[in-house]
Amino acid sequence: MVAFDVAGTTVRDDGSVISAFETALAITEPQLWKSRSEEWIRYALDTMGRSKIQVFTELLVDKERARAANEEFERAYLAQLPAGGICPIEGAEETITKLREEGAVVVLTTGFNQTLLMQS
Repeated sequence: MVAFDVAGTTVRDDGSVISAFETALAITEPQLWKSRSEEWIRYALDTMGRSKIQVFTELLVDKERARAANEEFERAYLAQLPAGGICPIEGAEETITKLREEGAVVVLTTGFNQTLLMQS
């Protein structure tokens, strides 16, 4: 079995995940964002591929504040998508096809929830 992350590994990211993360926290946690933005960005980068709601919960502790940040993240992320939607990284499709042809099971993992994936 071969597992790939989605954003930045199999489809182009161009910084949109971190940008949406920054937007979400700047809107929902403006005072904390001013003092903790560098730390939080590092944490987001270190936990890339993990559930976004889980990351927000770990940062903010309070589930309601995490939910609000996650909702803002989803709005910001979707607003950044190119008109044609997401685009595969060059060679990703061919690599996955070749692996499958060679008998490998290929799975995709992501920190996005199903609703966000369906809208992408």
